[in-house]
Amino acid sequence: MKLSFALILIVSVLLVGGASGANSKPPVSKNEESASDDKQHKANDSKANKSQRAEEESKAGIEHGPRAQGNKATNYPNGDADQFWVWPPTSGWAVVYITAVYAAVALGQLWFIRRQATIAKRAITHFERPWVRVDPKDPTLPNKELGFGTMIPWTATNVGKSPAFITRLFVDVKIFPTPTPPDQRPQYGDPPRIARFMLSPHGGQHSSEGRLSGIEPQPMSAGELRDMWRGQACLVFYGFIDYLDAVGTLHTTRFCSYWDHNFVFNPVGPDAWIEYT
Repeated sequence: MKLSFALILIVSVLLVGGASGANSKPPVSKNEESASDDKQHKANDSKANKSQRAEEESKAGIEHGPRAQGNKATNYPNGDADQFWVWPPTSGWAVVYITAVYAAVALGQLWFIRRQATIAKRAITHFERPWVRVDPKDPTLPNKELGFGTMIPWTATNVGKSPAFITRLFVDVKIFPTPTPPDQRPQYGDPPRIARFMLSPHGGQHSSEGRLSGIEPQPMSAGELRDMWRGQACLVFYGFIDYLDAVGTLHTTRFCSYWDHNFVFNPVGPDAWIEYT
């Protein structure tokens, strides 16, 4: 029993000694240790040099690449095109952005002002514009004092909402040998333009008289007077007025009224004789 215990103890000691010897390193001299350190430093220096060269080559490639050349050609701030898309922008691009915003606002204001002016002009033209109408009164009956002529008093009235400035005026009175005037526009005279004569809005008026065949009374023959009473002729009062509104737009009023047999008054003539623009 003692012998077996002793053998076990000896074997255990040998095993423990072999394991510690396997894990331990052989002693190294100082020269060997110094050489090992030099190799390690050289390896580290070589890696550092390679990394530096790679970084320098990468920078050189970027500087000489097409993107870098494009940056230099376009003279971006600090030579970097990416700054255009970086937010917040650099001071140079901030000025560009603010200027663009001001320009957009200014253009918007100009468009709004022009639109308001158009609306105002349209309102004057269509809603606040003048409208001139002409109304005749019954003619004086022919008599010997007028040489069988006749006169027709008439009044031009501005029924619109703004002043009317009359620039041309034509009025005439004629006898047509038909029961009613022909439905075709008559040949108007060419009166000269006159200085602007204003008719006030909301009922401003101008009155005058129209004479048979012009300013001076002309004789009405006995046959014409007989045809009027028989309904074979009509006495026609017609003409036109040109006038301007407050913004200078030209308007025209063409008017026509007539008296048929027995001097019955008809306030409106054929369509071709009537116009309001």
